[in-house]
Amino acid sequence: DFTKPEVSLETSGKVLGVSFHPFVPHVLLSYSMGMGACDMRVWNLGEGGGETTDEREPEVLIDVHGEGEIMNVSWNENGTRIVTTAKDKKARVIDPRKNVVVHEVAIQEAERECWA
Repeated sequence: DFTKPEVSLETSGKVLGVSFHPFVPHVLLSYSMGMGACDMRVWNLGEGGGETTDEREPEVLIDVHGEGEIMNVSWNENGTRIVTTAKDKKARVIDPRKNVVVHEVAIQEAERECWA
């Protein structure tokens, strides 16, 4: 039945994009902009994510961008890191398990997409 969602997730603002984990099909990364801050959330859509869809909470809340709007995200090839580009003209490599930026570099103004 395509008229009823299997899972409904709530976030802090406008969802800018989503990306599924490269190896774990029920893990989803979302990034959103709300109240002047951008955040990323890693969701477990598999078993144990909550008794009902209304009880789903993110497994990880990543807040390392401050007020810089995220333009794009990508998992690395084995799903251990996340690469982001943002309006503050920086690319960041993030360890989602530790919620830390492990590498940051300035990018050209025209860059909009990133690949891990």
